[in-house]
Amino acid sequence: MFSLKRLFPLALGLSLALVALSATPATRAADNDVTFEIVGAPLSASVAAVTLDDITSSYDQQIPTGNMTLSVIDPTGLGNGWNVTILSSTLVYTGTANTKTNLTADKFAINTPGTPTMVAGMAVENTAGHGPFVGVGGTLDTARKVILSAADHGLGSYTQNLPISLTVPAYTRAGNYAGTLTVTISAGPNT
Repeated sequence: MFSLKRLFPLALGLSLALVALSATPATRAADNDVTFEIVGAPLSASVAAVTLDDITSSYDQQIPTGNMTLSVIDPTGLGNGWNVTILSSTLVYTGTANTKTNLTADKFAINTPGTPTMVAGMAVENTAGHGPFVGVGGTLDTARKVILSAADHGLGSYTQNLPISLTVPAYTRAGNYAGTLTVTISAGPNT
């Protein structure tokens, strides 16, 4: 038979042991995760407004020339490659001549595009399969791929000089002509 006197010290000792265990701080290290994200931005390409020098009305065909600067930025952080095309609308006549004739986009051309220049980012490797590298020129009635970059190249900011010319036929009416250039950048592997 057990007596209360014997159970009391045992119960008191067990209670103190439990209190001591619960008061002791845990010595096990906790696992902690570290996470972060690198956020890319969208591709962009643009040219500033283009103005060709004025010419004098003539009985002969004239070909005024100029330059435009293309700016391309790939801040995506993906390395998927990209290409830029340029297309022109018809240059619409806004003068006061009796006969109003527009200049169609096949009269406006990009001559041989210049070699891209790096502003910041990956170095220029002007060879197919790398990039950024030179595309083609031609009349702007068709979208012309003027600069490209293959996958794993072209992450950065670049400029490209684009020499332009406009074929003005003989007897073209005096007045102003204006159109729109559409600059499109598309992602994806390009060669």
